[in-house]
Amino acid sequence: MSYFPRIYQDEYLYSVILRYDRHSGINNIERSFEDIFGNSNLSSYNEEKMVHFDNKFKNVLELNLKSLLLYNTSSILSTAFKKERERDTDINYLFKFIYPPRIKSCALDLNEFPTTTSYLKYCIDCYSEDIAAYVESYYRTEHQYQGNLFCRKHTRILSI
Repeated sequence: MSYFPRIYQDEYLYSVILRYDRHSGINNIERSFEDIFGNSNLSSYNEEKMVHFDNKFKNVLELNLKSLLLYNTSSILSTAFKKERERDTDINYLFKFIYPPRIKSCALDLNEFPTTTSYLKYCIDCYSEDIAAYVESYYRTEHQYQGNLFCRKHTRILSI
């Protein structure tokens, strides 16, 4: 596989995976995780997942998975307080940030009403700008930070 969606500025990694799932026609988020990372088990084999991802996509993306985990998830907030050496070697810690907390998403076919910690947030103005510029929208990392309820760019409340 040599396809991977373009990663937009400040795009949340989970958003990239959702777009990959839609673009590739897989329509099964767990299968998309397996396709991208080699397996979908969130609790183990993280070193193997990094190698698998980098072998498949490093040339296409011109960046590695560690960079995506650091800058396209909410890990940047907590890793800022870790020592640089510790942060750069703790792959298992970074993998915890791929899934949003207790995600309930239409992509996962869950019909439950989301709780305050289980949804992806977006700004309706950012959404409109994305559709005009890219013909699709994406979830921004900054909007997903726990406790963030506002879009800094448009100074409006985020939607779910």
